[in-house]
Amino acid sequence: KGSAEEEDEAAAAAMAKALDRAHKLRASSGRASSSEGGHSQGCASSTGEGGLETVVLRHESGATAEVYLFGATLCSYKSPDGVEHIFVSPGAIFNGAKAIRGGVPVVFPQFGQPDTAMPQHGIARTSTWAVKEIRDSAEEACLTLTLSDSAATRDKWDYAFGLEFAVSLTAVSLTMTLRVANPGPAPFDFHALLHTYFRVPDIGTTVVRGLRGRTYIDKVADGVSRVEAAAEIHLPSFTDRVYLGEA
Repeated sequence: KGSAEEEDEAAAAAMAKALDRAHKLRASSGRASSSEGGHSQGCASSTGEGGLETVVLRHESGATAEVYLFGATLCSYKSPDGVEHIFVSPGAIFNGAKAIRGGVPVVFPQFGQPDTAMPQHGIARTSTWAVKEIRDSAEEACLTLTLSDSAATRDKWDYAFGLEFAVSLTAVSLTMTLRVANPGPAPFDFHALLHTYFRVPDIGTTVVRGLRGRTYIDKVADGVSRVEAAAEIHLPSFTDRVYLGEA
């Protein structure tokens, strides 16, 4: 078998093991996928668009989230009122090869394509991740996925690395955490971000706060640098900016 096929089988086996472990934990605590208040709770494997494997998180409040193992891309987050907060392009292709357009792609190790030998936004969003852990409790449903270097990733970026992507769903929030580790002897520089596509009902009433005083690159104005003066940034027309500095 080729290495890609072996990696797919290993990811599927890891997912099955994690889901089985989560089921046993819920059963031992007497809380196996409850349906209190008419809503189910827990994590379950599922099949998404294009037949791709996903994990669906459900909270007893009615909140749900769905994460594709391909790219560790979160493609849905619904609050308890059933409102979808994540945008996925109608033109998104779910073929297990092309990055999913929309959702929350994991960008690593480059943003854009400064290294033209590597795909745009790196290798994480087009790799199949493995399930490390699934945890359910009355407070939250949690999923942790991992990705490490392989022959396929080293062909594009020749470094050892380890990524861990954790998703926590509660009645009032969705929290996503990305951790990067370097298990190899060689240091490396990298970009990492969760490239979130928000679904908003009306862009005219949408504002962005917390960036006043930051320098940004205005890509609509041919990359000119400016300093943000507004406390609330409105979006009356097409906007494409990169704000600099720590979050």
